[in-house]
Amino acid sequence: MVGEYRYDAESDSVINTSGQAGDPPESSKNNNHLVIGDPHADVGISNRRFYWANQLIKELKPKVVIVMGDLWDLPSLCHHDKGTKASEGRRLVDDIAVGQEAMRMLSEGLVELNIRLVFIVGNHEYRIEREANTNPEFHEMIGTHSFCIEDYGWEVFDFLQPCEIDGVVYQHYLPSGTFGRPVGGVTPSAMANGLLNKANRSITVGHDHRFAFGEQPVYPDGKMYACSAGCYLDEDQWMDYAGVPQKQWWSGIIHKKNVQNGMYTLEQISIQELRSSYG
Repeated sequence: MVGEYRYDAESDSVINTSGQAGDPPESSKNNNHLVIGDPHADVGISNRRFYWANQLIKELKPKVVIVMGDLWDLPSLCHHDKGTKASEGRRLVDDIAVGQEAMRMLSEGLVELNIRLVFIVGNHEYRIEREANTNPEFHEMIGTHSFCIEDYGWEVFDFLQPCEIDGVVYQHYLPSGTFGRPVGGVTPSAMANGLLNKANRSITVGHDHRFAFGEQPVYPDGKMYACSAGCYLDEDQWMDYAGVPQKQWWSGIIHKKNVQNGMYTLEQISIQELRSSYG
């Protein structure tokens, strides 16, 4: 490719920033979004699924890829079991490194394809900001900048900062109530309805790990959609804190086709399908 290019939000396009002659790389002719729910890269768990996601992106060439957060699991900064036997041996440097390896595998060769790459910081990544805040001596030494996400070509949206693309708001979770707890529900349909009623627009969230989808009509002839993107865990990955409810989680990638004014056609691509195609 001749020249250097970056995504320009104002024009919603990739522009030449080098001053050299040459056209941008061929862009996709679609208006599709690929959404990757919470992937939780963790020490001791294979990162093979990030290679599979990379191959899917290269095959489908969507307009934009959105990672919904919690790619870095950061168990070393978990305070729920700190000081117990379960936390023995955890190291922040290892947690950061396994996430960076995952990002390298996911991002390889994507910048050249004229695909917008969006990373939404999740509550697990935000653990490192809380650590810096409660230990001021680490301020500026550690933080989400430690992950070097931008170095892989991704735009970064802060924890709970909404990101709107083609009429869909993407957010790690939608806070509600006095304490800002995530909008959820006993069942996936209840969660989808809660998101629609609270957001009053098309919205997609991560965090919950269950897949949910719902829609409501919008006068005069539109619709708004709510989606919980599930997660993107390896088939062999078990989160000890979750217990039996993990069986309700859905792992895979969401493919939204022809996204316009918050409306789209949705396709679920399961982790099993990805392993079968690229594993």
